[in-house]
This record gives sequence, structure tokens and C-alpha cells, in this order.
Amino acid sequence: VVDSQSETLAGATVTAINVETGFERTTTTNAAGLYNISELPVGTYIVTVEAEGFKSFVTQTVVLNVGAQREIDAQLEIGAVTEAVTVTSSAVIVETIGGEVAGLITGEQVRELPLNGRNFMQLTQLMPGVVTMDNFNTKNKGLLAGSDMSVAGSRATGNMVTVDGANNQDVGSNRTVLVYPSLEALEEFKIHRNSYGAEFGGAGGAQVSLVTKGGTNNLRGSVYWFGRRGSWNETNYILERANAEADDLTRDDYGFTLGGAFIKDKLHFFASTEWNDEVRGIANAAQVPTDLERQGDFSQSDTACRPLPINPATGNPYPGNVIPQSDIGEAGQSFLGLYPRANNNTAGDCNNWVAPLDVPIDWNQINARLDWSITERARLMARYTVDDWANPGPTSGSANGLWGDDAFPNLDSAWAQPSESIMAQLNNVIGSTAINTVTFSFVGNEINIGQTGSTPGLQDQIRSTNPPTFAEDGKLAYPNTAHPLFWGGGGLGAVWQQGPWNNAQDMFVFKDDYEQVFGEHVLKAGILWTDASKAEPPNNSSAEMQAYWGSAGIEGWGGGTGNIIADFLLDDMAFGFSEISTNLPAKVEWNDLEL
Repeated sequence: VVDSQSETLAGATVTAINVETGFERTTTTNAAGLYNISELPVGTYIVTVEAEGFKSFVTQTVVLNVGAQREIDAQLEIGAVTEAVTVTSSAVIVETIGGEVAGLITGEQVRELPLNGRNFMQLTQLMPGVVTMDNFNTKNKGLLAGSDMSVAGSRATGNMVTVDGANNQDVGSNRTVLVYPSLEALEEFKIHRNSYGAEFGGAGGAQVSLVTKGGTNNLRGSVYWFGRRGSWNETNYILERANAEADDLTRDDYGFTLGGAFIKDKLHFFASTEWNDEVRGIANAAQVPTDLERQGDFSQSDTACRPLPINPATGNPYPGNVIPQSDIGEAGQSFLGLYPRANNNTAGDCNNWVAPLDVPIDWNQINARLDWSITERARLMARYTVDDWANPGPTSGSANGLWGDDAFPNLDSAWAQPSESIMAQLNNVIGSTAINTVTFSFVGNEINIGQTGSTPGLQDQIRSTNPPTFAEDGKLAYPNTAHPLFWGGGGLGAVWQQGPWNNAQDMFVFKDDYEQVFGEHVLKAGILWTDASKAEPPNNSSAEMQAYWGSAGIEGWGGGTGNIIADFLLDDMAFGFSEISTNLPAKVEWNDLEL
């Protein structure tokens, strides 16, 4: 701040007022004529400079974005304070303070750009220097999502995503985030790509800073719906060739927002709720046992797809290519029940099971935020966000992006991932040159996997005829463990099951940032303390039972039948297998301290 002769003015009063909330912050210039107003909420401000014997200097429409530093200079003219010189601030083309390399995604871009799945991660691709990995996902949320992106050459797992300053990173994999803020609840976000300040900690890659919406003095709300329908798409080629029904796609994305003031200029609120309901048809095709083969009758089997079985005892084919019922064991026969019934008789196609599985994927979120101007020097912001992702089955296994489950619906897993983020932030102005900001947050999520399937009773039947080798002590899921695992072979695909299984991550973060102006310099200091833990079993539920591979002959001698289905059916056929003796959650706890 200078006078008309460009001499610095000490003791001038500088006031910044948020146009929409009435939030006000005041400071004075130092001996060098400099001032600093830090930790202001995102928004549009009016900045007024006043000094005795000078006209007021008013700068309107000062837009302050997330992580931005604006330089508002003022040259005061001699006159009465009641007189004012008013100017309108122009948009910032080049940042004149700081040397960081960053890019802003505005609120208008967040809300107006068409996004498949309405996931904010897709908008990160608008920034230069952002390169996505194979697992990066711009549509999904929850367990199907991925934030694998390299920014300015950094590792894809070296980034940090924060929401209102609270850590939002899944530190288990460091390639996903914990909560996915609704687009309708996002004010804007910024990607700090390089040369950012020391106040950004926790990672050496990019810093993705998201800011949620807060309430204003005006009561405002919205109601919305977005939808997709599979009837607008062509039929999948594999399904069309097998004369099967078209795979379904039904997606509804809907919700509402509401924000306003409990006390004008003092206490504001904002709340949002969103639901994503989706049924995703996924085409599947596989070779499975026919109804006759399940009974030991291979007389009508297609030899182009699988050889006819040889009797290991004689070395010759079975009479009529039918295994005697006396040679068939209950254990193998029940195990083949994991494979669905054949439904495709297309000539020359060994994939005799073709089906579009209707996979339900649901997500919902509740978000609430309060902003309280306690005094002119103290401001408190608190936010709570909870979301829940679920795939209750069928899952379609790896075709849907999940691990540990096969694509067959007879026995399946029900997946769920609840996540939450709680944070509070207190800003205190100290004197006319310093400000202290304390932030406390708790974030966490769980993965809870249960059992489901289209064939009730099959799980108990398989467990009763295929008991585990090791005792139940030390096994997490037993006696409700999954069925044994088969790695696949001889034309049959692998069968395994993830649930029951669960893990949990909890993270408490305390952060204190202090900033003070000394003459022409700004001093920043801070502390970041993280207390985190994660508990997770090392193996899936199927690993608590036998994990079978190829057959090893009758009672372990000689060879098999040459036909994997017949190998399973024979009562005394031995298989190579492994089995873990224990499967207990491994809990890891750690602390991080940054100064």
C-alpha cells in the first residue's frame, strides 16, 4: 500500500469481505507497507484499504481460488476516508507470487462438463503433464476405481489427494482415494504439479487439493438426475452369436443439495446427498460340463473341445464312454456344481455357457459442512462425508475388475466398501501479522465381503464332502469358509471365492500451520502428525481350503483320465494341492511426523 507519491503507508487498515457469506478478515500494513491475509475460504471478495487522511481504495470481484495467492496493491489518494476509489479486479493470467506449477479445475467445469460416471478424477486429465496408467479409471467409484496417474514424471503412487485439507488417500495401495466427493458438493480443485510450498506434505508427487462447497447467506438448493440405458446400445457380438439376450445397462445418478445460513454472516451450512444405482450387463462365455458329463456320460461329448476319458486302471476307454456310477465320488460331483449349466449349442463353439450377468453396482454419499465465523479473528469449519459402495452379486469376477472371485454365479461374493471422512479446521488471527490454522481429521474405509450365489446349499455340500486338511484353529472364516480353489485346466476355468473376508484402514491426522509476516518476508512453519493402521488377512477365503491343480492318478499313482471332468468325478482320483494352515488378519500400525 502506497500513497500518491509511491511512498509506503504503514498502519493502513485492509479488510477482505466475502461477497456471498459476509465473512470478514481485517489486518494492517507493516512498516514496509505490506499486508498478508491468509487462509481465506474460496470465493469472491471485496478488498478495502483505508488510512487516515486518504480516500478509501476498494477492489471489487477479487476471485480467490483454492491454493491461490492474489496480490492486491493499492495507491491511496489524499482525501476523506468517506470518499472511495473503486476498481474491479481482473482475472489472473499469471501468478505473480510463488513459483509453483499448478492447474485449476473451476466449479463451472466440475458441474457443467459431461462426465461418464460423474467422477471428478476424469477432470484431472485436463491438466498438462498428467499421464494415466493402465489401471486409471475415470468412471467408477469404490473398489472398481483407480487413481493411477503420473504427474510431471512422478510415480503414480506418489500423489496426495486432500479434501478441505484432510488426507483422502488410501494408504494401503496409494492408488485409490477413500471418499469420492459428489460433483454437486465440489466447489473446485487444484492440481499442484511442481515446486509447491512446504505446507503440502505427505507425498512427493502431485498434490490434488479439493474444496467442498459451503453455505452462503442465500438459501440455495438443487435436484438432479442423470441416466443411461442399455437399450440405446447395440447387442454384444458374443451374445448375439449365441442367440442370447442383450446385456443390460441401467444407470441412474440422482440427488439433491441444500445450503444457506443459520445466522447471516456468521453460521452457514451445506448438505448434499447422491445415489448411483447401476445394473451393468457383462457378457461371459466359458466351457462347462454338460448335464450328461456331470453324471459320467461322455457318449455325446464334443471331442473337438475335450478328449474322451481313459480308464486309468485299464488304459482303455470306458465302455460306451460312460463311467460306472460305482466309480463316481460325491466330492468331485458336488465340486463340479460350481460351474453353471451349459446353455449354448452353437456348432464349433466350445464355450457352451454364454450369459450376460446383470451385475448390480450401487453407491451413495451423504455430505454435510458447517462454517462458523466465531469472531472477527476466529473461524471454524467442520465437515462429515460418508459414502458406501456395494456389489452384492453377481460380480462376474475379474471381468468386472474385482479380484479373488471367478465369473460363475453359482457361488459368489457380496462386496461392500463403506468410507468416511471427518474433519475440523480452526483459523485464528494472532495480532496483525500472524495466523495459525489447526486441522484435525479422521478418514477410513473397510472392505467387507460376504457370500452369495444362485445355488443355495451348494456351499455346505461342497464343504461337507471336501473338508480342509488343517484344523480350523487360525483360520479366519472357518467353518464358513469358501469352497476349495481350482486353478483351472483341461478346458475348465479357475473357480475361487474371496469371501468371507474383510479389511479396515483408519487414519488420524493432526496438522498445525503457522504463518507470520516479517517486513518484506513471510515465515511459514508447521507440523503434520499421522497415526494410521490397517488390518487385512493375507489370503482370500478359498485359500483356507485346498487349492487344486492337475490330477495325479488313482490314489496318487499313474496318470489321470485325460479328461479333467472325469478326473473330478472318479472317487479315488488324487490331485496335487496346497492349503494354508493359518489365515489371520495382519495389523500394521505406523506414525508419520513432518516438520
